[in-house]
Amino acid sequence: MKSSTKTTLPKYYTIDISSGCNLQCRYCPQGQKINPQPAKPMTFEQFKVFTKDVMNHAYSICLTNWTEPFLNSDISEIVSYIKQTNKNIHVSLSTNGNSKKIDSTLIGKLIDSGIDSIEVSISGVDQSTYQVYHQGGLLTRAAETIYIIAREKKERGFQKPDFYINYLTFPYNVASFKKVDRWLNSILNDSELKRMINKVRPIRGTILGGVMDDNQIMKHYQKIWNSNIFKLMFRPRCNFVFEHLYIRADGKVYPCCLVPYDEKYCIGDITVNDLKSIWSQSESFRTSFVEGTNVICNNCFVFHGLLPLRNWVSIYLNLRLFYQVLLHCLNKIDKTLFKEYFFRNQSLRRMNKR
Repeated sequence: MKSSTKTTLPKYYTIDISSGCNLQCRYCPQGQKINPQPAKPMTFEQFKVFTKDVMNHAYSICLTNWTEPFLNSDISEIVSYIKQTNKNIHVSLSTNGNSKKIDSTLIGKLIDSGIDSIEVSISGVDQSTYQVYHQGGLLTRAAETIYIIAREKKERGFQKPDFYINYLTFPYNVASFKKVDRWLNSILNDSELKRMINKVRPIRGTILGGVMDDNQIMKHYQKIWNSNIFKLMFRPRCNFVFEHLYIRADGKVYPCCLVPYDEKYCIGDITVNDLKSIWSQSESFRTSFVEGTNVICNNCFVFHGLLPLRNWVSIYLNLRLFYQVLLHCLNKIDKTLFKEYFFRNQSLRRMNKR
């Protein structure tokens, strides 16, 4: 079978400008310390050199993949440079909101730089629930970041950046919009500030990596998310390999946002090769995807996860999860949550469709 691979260069880029994270999130390879990273974050000068080719082709640049972007002190300068080089590039980032570097001055500079979208991720509206996933994090600190972003956006009277609260959902922490809304009211205490938030989005949390707590509950969660029955009903088709590239802070390039930064997954290095040659070198990766022989893609549980029918425990757990969430949503009369929880995929939201 011949590849139907696009010959044009990719339009969407995710660049980890930092080389680590300040939290140890439970199901994240970075948090589990199994995600190799360079020793230092990408400097502003390095960013300009590394991304010279990218600027001519990008529709969108996201400054977050596995790491916390606010650990990079040059973040506002980087955003300003992107916008000054090509104002049509959509620039976004996602943060856990716990970096000590986040303050009014930094957020003000970031907004003034022209950033298009900022996302703050939480996983609970009380500390005991929040810290199950966001280990080492403080919900009060994330709340303070949300307040600062809303206030700085309001004071400038800007429509941009779009400001989203991402609520990462797991079987243990499903919450209604009403509950999250009450929490936001308690930290913002101002209807004008509240309007600075474009949307609160439930996003399916994923369990990645290999280091899990050796207890029955965590094993249940792992089985649920590694073999989710809904993926058989609604299997979104991944097109990331045709339009996206993922760049580590030292310039190493990867084909997917879900693979850890292991050398065996690396498809190039923008400190050595130009963008065109890297894209050409990765042709075999895209061809194997089209032909269904790509081992990495075939084992991806976010897009192509399969439910092993021989594993009746997994079937039972999936049905139990469905029943639990269905009852929760019906009891809360929260149809919006039900719709978004089941029918939207977290990775597809990253795409800036134009």
